[in-house]
Amino acid sequence: MKDPLQGTQSRYAEYRMKAKPPMNLTIAVAVKYAKGRRGKRGVENLGYVVGNLR
Repeated sequence: MKDPLQGTQSRYAEYRMKAKPPMNLTIAVAVKYAKGRRGKRGVENLGYVVGNLR
């Protein structure tokens, strides 16, 4: 799960969940600049599972 949540641009990513049966998920990754909040610098990658988008 770490690979889809790397990067500096907002995007959609595909992820295969290891379950029985395996599930393919589409994850919307939003990138937010931390601006020193909560003692963090740089960007934060926020992942959201989305379904049935057209």
